Amino acid sequence: AQQRGWEVLHAIVDSIWIRDTTGRSLDKQYDDALELAKYVHETTGIPLEYEATYRCIAFVPSRMHSGGSLTKYWGYGENGLKVRGLELRQHSTCAWIVGLQKQALELFSQSEDLVDGIPSYRVQCDVQRLLIDEIQRLEQHQVRAKDLIITQRISRNPNQHSTKTVGALALQRSEMLGIPLGLGSKVRFVICRKDVNNPLERILLAHECEELRNPIRRIDVRHYRELAIRAIWAILAPFGWDENALLETNFTRLDQWM
Repeated sequence: AQQRGWEVLHAIVDSIWIRDTTGRSLDKQYDDALELAKYVHETTGIPLEYEATYRCIAFVPSRMHSGGSLTKYWGYGENGLKVRGLELRQHSTCAWIVGLQKQALELFSQSEDLVDGIPSYRVQCDVQRLLIDEIQRLEQHQVRAKDLIITQRISRNPNQHSTKTVGALALQRSEMLGIPLGLGSKVRFVICRKDVNNPLERILLAHECEELRNPIRRIDVRHYRELAIRAIWAILAPFGWDENALLETNFTRLDQWM
């Protein structure tokens, strides 16, 4: 790829992302990418197929080390949004977080305020304000309880090491209420404030939320706030945003003036 005027941005087992370094037109890039794929196939026996051209693609840094995550990225281009590994792609994620990430990505994909082809710092700040506004709604109990429901599949019976996880507590609460669940079943619940005297109060099952008059008042706001921060960090981290700064609005970055 490098010999043919491409920069390799990222590569994993079944995919490779490349960027032109020679100023070719999009049509020329397409033709040359197909030529590269043909050459790799003939040389190695490994077939490559063109998937899409992206206006912008971002690879999410790892939370565990300084490198990038191998399987978490998002982008947008001729075929709309492309998302892998983020919360909105995970079946367990609550609707509020899914909507938050989708809104953030749409702010980027629909913006024409670009610097060197990527969303400007102003647009990034729009995503930050989206996070702050949604957290304020959460803290004011304006987010519906049903939009905070988490879904987990039961893959194993609780043991002495898992009895304090929210999934295990949800399973135990379901059994306590006379609704036993077998392996492979899904349990749907919201996470509430901790009660040291009754650990099972940490959970409200989905059907309980429908029966209670105001379940949102029992929600663990701090827990869901952290979920929201982590979800938006996955969107802004490729631009250098630190997770601890996402709720700060009184600092200035150099690229704000660029």
